Amino acid sequence: MFEYNLSLKKIKKKTSWENIIKFSILSVAAVITIIPLLFMFGKSLEVDGIFNYVNVIKQTSLIRNFANSSIVTIATIVLEVICVTLAAFAFSKLQFPFKSILYMIFLCTLMLPGASVIFPMFLIIKELGLINNFIGLIGPYTAMILPINLIILKNYYDSIPDEFIESASIDGCGR
Repeated sequence: MFEYNLSLKKIKKKTSWENIIKFSILSVAAVITIIPLLFMFGKSLEVDGIFNYVNVIKQTSLIRNFANSSIVTIATIVLEVICVTLAAFAFSKLQFPFKSILYMIFLCTLMLPGASVIFPMFLIIKELGLINNFIGLIGPYTAMILPINLIILKNYYDSIPDEFIESASIDGCGR
């Protein structure tokens, strides 16, 4: 029993030294990262002080740009969650014709580089008259991130046992 307690003390001491070393390394990395930011902030206040930031907000309509980005981001996330959850459940748990072929098409879209679809996507958006429109951003953003999210969520649904769905249908739930 005494020997066991002695080995635990050695482990705890080793762990505490490891924690101290890790903490000190992370602290040095944090300081190295923060120093350039503090330097830039100090330089930005040299001429007119805080009025530099006030001028930037006035001249660039920063609040409006932030609101536009928030609208596009929130709408893209909501649309993505709705589409991906339904599609992933269908690919994982339902049987329908051409299921594997459709899934392979989604997988193949991951092989396309994003840069190769930017110009054709721009032409389509332009022809649809969606330039300078939120829908012209939300649609392509959703389409570009849909395949990877579909794969992730389908694999998660695959890990859920089918017995849960069977027991839910016995309790009266629909498909």
